[in-house]
Amino acid sequence: MLSTSPRLTLFAVFLCFCTNAFVRAQDVLDGRMPAAGLATGNITTVHRDIMAVQGNQAGLGFAGEAQLYASAESRFGVQGLNYFSAAAMYPSQWGGLGFSVQYYGVDQYRESLLGLAYGKRIMTNMAIGVKFDHLTVRIPSYGKKSTIMVELGILSSIGDKVWVGFHFLNPFEIKFIEEEAISRIIALGVRYDLSDRTYLAMEIEKSSYLDANIKVGMEYDVMERLALRIGINTHPALITFGIGYRMEHGLQMDFGSSVHQVLGISPAGGIGYSFVNQNP
Repeated sequence: MLSTSPRLTLFAVFLCFCTNAFVRAQDVLDGRMPAAGLATGNITTVHRDIMAVQGNQAGLGFAGEAQLYASAESRFGVQGLNYFSAAAMYPSQWGGLGFSVQYYGVDQYRESLLGLAYGKRIMTNMAIGVKFDHLTVRIPSYGKKSTIMVELGILSSIGDKVWVGFHFLNPFEIKFIEEEAISRIIALGVRYDLSDRTYLAMEIEKSSYLDANIKVGMEYDVMERLALRIGINTHPALITFGIGYRMEHGLQMDFGSSVHQVLGISPAGGIGYSFVNQNP
């Protein structure tokens, strides 16, 4: 009996969560990043690559290559409690375009999110971004509910080493069920490039339903193609870590994980491809 109690506790928490799912819809909106971003503390505001599609869309304005990325995460090692995401981005002279698909849940409860993103530089060192999301929540005993939301972001550099990003999810407080509103999430982050091979990032995120979450993340390129990543969150208290390997011809593979003191480990894996110029 003792060996199964953690799973029973988790299941009970999950059931309680589902009763408020239509209102909160937090799992595809909780700042959960794909494997590469997860490993550096789930920081969302300062990415300038494919991670910007699901983070701060203003980063698309600085993106230099078309990219694809897919990721899967097993929440707390519970069978069926999985999170999947896929994204694509394409930079152009008019700005960066992005598309994402996110899915979470089991047969009794499912969330899905489709997003269309755009980021554009408005100055040499500053870009703005916007994303339109279509959120759907399905619970067999309650039915299905969908809505459309907006995300807004800005990203700017200060000198050559510092980046500051701001992101606002659901700024217009979209109503989901009757008079209940989906969470509004505000995040402010900063990244400092310690060297060409190392960066440190910090972020504070505040949801309308949760206490502020302070995030810290770091990435270090041990070798030209191998990166080590680590991070922490304060609410909920998490430790994150992972590695990434960039292969020749644009292929990228990542492993990341978060560790919760009570609920346990949530491993994630990701694979991406960058359409880099192969001409000599």
